Amino acid sequence: MNESVALYRAFSEFQPPRTIRSCEYCISEKQLKVLATKRLVDITPDEIATYAGSALKTVGSIDDFMYLFPRVFDLLMKDALEWVDPEIVYGAMVEANFSQWDKRKKDLIQGLSRKKYVNVLKGGDTILGIDVWLCAISHIENDLSFYLQQLEQPEHAQALYSFIERNMQSIFSGKLQNPFWRDYPDQEKIILSWMRQGRVAEYLLKVYGMDLKKRATS
Repeated sequence: MNESVALYRAFSEFQPPRTIRSCEYCISEKQLKVLATKRLVDITPDEIATYAGSALKTVGSIDDFMYLFPRVFDLLMKDALEWVDPEIVYGAMVEANFSQWDKRKKDLIQGLSRKKYVNVLKGGDTILGIDVWLCAISHIENDLSFYLQQLEQPEHAQALYSFIERNMQSIFSGKLQNPFWRDYPDQEKIILSWMRQGRVAEYLLKVYGMDLKKRATS
């Protein structure tokens, strides 16, 4: 089954909202009407981007989010929501009680997230890309071992080095560069601990002469 089809089917139980709440200047009434009346798969990126970037913050409720979610997520996986931060969408999933979603939905979302992550890794020198997606996915994943193991694979070396370069000072400051990590301090600690060992430590020693083992004992 096509992945997009599976996504829409998994959330087909949710019905179009009669209305969508919003702060006065966050999104236009015209946009809200489109979201509530247009066939879900026909909603364009431009029509849903404002909602996606503000969902469950200043726009919408859990009920309308669950209905619109497959369209938002489908477009996000296809890089069609250019100015919407993935961290915002994954954060909205947490607000919508992702941990309580049924197994079918969670397995589907986690599977698509893993596939997206690996595709980003294959892009090589992604700089912000891998940093963004690792942070976003960490919102819904407690166990990050798959993602860190993938990042350490030899074929993903350029992505690993880019991540290290962006976050090198974080090893000493105790804070990763992406500010969205602040909302998930336990996950941030996992990444920081990982960065002080293994291939990251080897890279820092080889390229910059930084011996983290000596620093840890000094």
